[in-house]
Amino acid sequence: MFLNLRLMLVSVLFLSLGSTSARGVASLDTLNDGRRNITDGQMLVSAGGSFTLGFFSPGELNRRYVGIWFSASMDAVVWVANRDSPLNDTAGVLEIDGAGRLFLLDGSGLTVWSSNTTTGGSGTPSSAAAQLLESGNLVVVRDDDESNGAVLWQSFDHPSNTLIAGMRLGRNPQTGAEWSLRSWRSPDNPATGDCRRAMNTRGLPDCVSWRGDAKKYRTGPWNGLWFSGVPEMASYSDMFTNQVVVRPDEVAYVFNATAAAPFSRLVLSEAGVIQRLAWDGGSRVWNVFAQAPRDVCDDYAKCSAFGLCNVNTAATLFCGCVQGYVPVSPAHWSMREAAA
Repeated sequence: MFLNLRLMLVSVLFLSLGSTSARGVASLDTLNDGRRNITDGQMLVSAGGSFTLGFFSPGELNRRYVGIWFSASMDAVVWVANRDSPLNDTAGVLEIDGAGRLFLLDGSGLTVWSSNTTTGGSGTPSSAAAQLLESGNLVVVRDDDESNGAVLWQSFDHPSNTLIAGMRLGRNPQTGAEWSLRSWRSPDNPATGDCRRAMNTRGLPDCVSWRGDAKKYRTGPWNGLWFSGVPEMASYSDMFTNQVVVRPDEVAYVFNATAAAPFSRLVLSEAGVIQRLAWDGGSRVWNVFAQAPRDVCDDYAKCSAFGLCNVNTAATLFCGCVQGYVPVSPAHWSMREAAA
């Protein structure tokens, strides 16, 4: 996926104005009273330089989006604001108001996208700021002396097709809020696609991939160290720590990176494949570290009840019956419909 990013010279000049985060002063990573908006060609860059927020086009130049990507790899987009409502030109503006609401406006001043910022019952803030953190999280916080920087909204609560360190995959049992991945429609179209990756929170938690209404893959339940169907998770514990949080207001999978770990991301593809990609800074490429499903036998219920799957028996559709059982429908079996 190639991003036609308009990185104009004015952006560089704009971003060189200053780096202080004091209220009312322009900062590289923040929208606040000192700078209320950015236009197409301008950017926010996290304090350590790991992430960039700006306008981009993944394919056709007449479709513009606001997103966050790894600064080292502009095609590695981790979040898209207006994925289902692209701008038609380069006249877009992203701005924040005093109440902490983010708005993406087109050239006519019409709202294309907005955040669902809430005050959490603490009253409307007199001032608010949006900051791109070094974690890749865009957070909106109260920017007054009384609030101590209370978070009003964050992009980590609204994933696109990518999970990065510190993000959650799961749900809040009390409110019903869910943090799940939704695939892009195609490699050059970030609109909501057919595939979804979510946490099953009934019983022992596990992660499930769906294509439409059909369940396509599951990790197996969490055993306290890894998902039972993904034992190789233990082999990269030196780079990533994996955790399932279970508490009244949250059941979620979270991974974090160790200090020595490269940049990494979990991406749900348009075909429903989940890949863990790791950044090789030397060759400047993303290497596939792991993926699921790994083969046809990883497909959910590939051989139905009491069926056995073997990747080396393609002649019989990879499926056989447990000893003592026969196909329920020999006719379906002969037509290579092993799940019937």
